[in-house]
Amino acid sequence: RFVQATEFGVTDGHGDDAEVAVVYPPVPGVPDTDRSPFVNIDSTTVDGIRRARDMGFADAQLADVVVSPYVFETNDLFTRTARGRLFSVFRHPVERAVSMFYYIRVADWEPSYSPELQ
Repeated sequence: RFVQATEFGVTDGHGDDAEVAVVYPPVPGVPDTDRSPFVNIDSTTVDGIRRARDMGFADAQLADVVVSPYVFETNDLFTRTARGRLFSVFRHPVERAVSMFYYIRVADWEPSYSPELQ
């Protein structure tokens, strides 16, 4: 199965694990789901990337993909013997701005919510 390294790997208490491992966290609020495999690191924060590096994430070679907004910091996860490859996905900036406009009109839980936009 396809093993991911994202923030989902540290849910269910796995943020305190001492060793890198594949975990199968449950989807919150969805009982009896087919649990997907994740590595127990958080690659979406700089502290999580440092923790993964210190735990020997790259040499464990458990993940098929690492998802992170921190491109340069993620480079520190890998070594000369356990190298990574980079690919990125970008959304058109105008499409993204329009989507954000409509989102913040209804997302009253967001700090950027503006009732004037309704």
